[in-house]
Amino acid sequence: MKILLITNPGIEDISQLEVKESLGKDASKGKGFVMFETDDPKDIITACFKFQSISKAMVLLDSFPYTESLLEELEGKFSKNLLKNYFEKACSFSVKTVKQDFDLDISSPEIVDVISTDIHKDFSWDSDYRNPDVQFLVYFSDNKCYLGIDLCQLDLDKRHYKIFQVQPPLKATVAYALARLSGFDGKKILLDPNCGSGLIAIEAALFQRDFPVNFFDKDKLKFPPVKQLSGVDSEKIIEKLKSKAKDHSSDCIFAYSNSFQHINATKKNAKIAGINDSITFSRQDLDWLELKFGESAVDCIACVPLQYSQHSNIKNIEKWYDELFKEAEFIMKKSGKIVLLSRKDDLIRKYAEKYNFKLNEERFVSQGKEDLFVLVYAL
Repeated sequence: MKILLITNPGIEDISQLEVKESLGKDASKGKGFVMFETDDPKDIITACFKFQSISKAMVLLDSFPYTESLLEELEGKFSKNLLKNYFEKACSFSVKTVKQDFDLDISSPEIVDVISTDIHKDFSWDSDYRNPDVQFLVYFSDNKCYLGIDLCQLDLDKRHYKIFQVQPPLKATVAYALARLSGFDGKKILLDPNCGSGLIAIEAALFQRDFPVNFFDKDKLKFPPVKQLSGVDSEKIIEKLKSKAKDHSSDCIFAYSNSFQHINATKKNAKIAGINDSITFSRQDLDWLELKFGESAVDCIACVPLQYSQHSNIKNIEKWYDELFKEAEFIMKKSGKIVLLSRKDDLIRKYAEKYNFKLNEERFVSQGKEDLFVLVYAL
């Protein structure tokens, strides 16, 4: 089977890394997704429960470049000959669209109607948009349409622990990617000096412990009744994934902020995630970092820096960026990296250059319709 994993555009290489690390397989990538092949149900269940960089997982049935005649091109795609390879009996179903091509003129209801009409015509299947046996996915990316079977009917980028939220908003998938882009491997010292809701530190701790991130949502994940998964004891596989998780890891993840509100939100979210004893929390101003860590003690810094708008006090914002890079220059190891995610990049570039940081990499990462700068620096 071909498995397509949907992720945020810009972090496809992080999803490839997860496939390689957890499954030992190579994955190809496109805009906002990666693909790999497997006939082992364990691979599918592992991806759905353990991968931290994906939002959807599906069995790929077909793909084609679409044109303005998309609705006509979709007719007959879900044929008997295709679906008989996966299903042995009638099922209730729903259809969902996922779009990376946000400029697609055709509406989701029109697409759903065409596909549902086809399935009703060729099968004795009933529509059920509340609790279907099967959910079909129609995914649009880079002017191609991908048709598939949703493997768990859950948005895998949602986190059960993400209860206490403060600005700026951050997807858990992107937070995980920032930790990995910083070079964090579970052993190096990782600091988020502006922790917000704590997502970077929490995702790093879940990775460090090798804990299946969707374990506590296992009752919500609904695998489709495809032949390839029949007879598979998913509960046993899930429990085995959990049993491999480390009970406690060394204290090398630090979540700091100068805001008590941020620290309290991070502590509460980390406790819900069950990894609060893997993170050191502290309300700290940036100019105290050198006293906390000492010279050349930190391997990785990853954070969403202060954002500014027309209502911001630009002098205070600039002072914060100046202090960030000044302290980072002192506390970071020469082999270390600092990764920053921001809507604007001018202040990052200005103060990184002032303190002799070298730009290793830059990329755009998408959160919904918003493209954000990710800049990776080293000394």
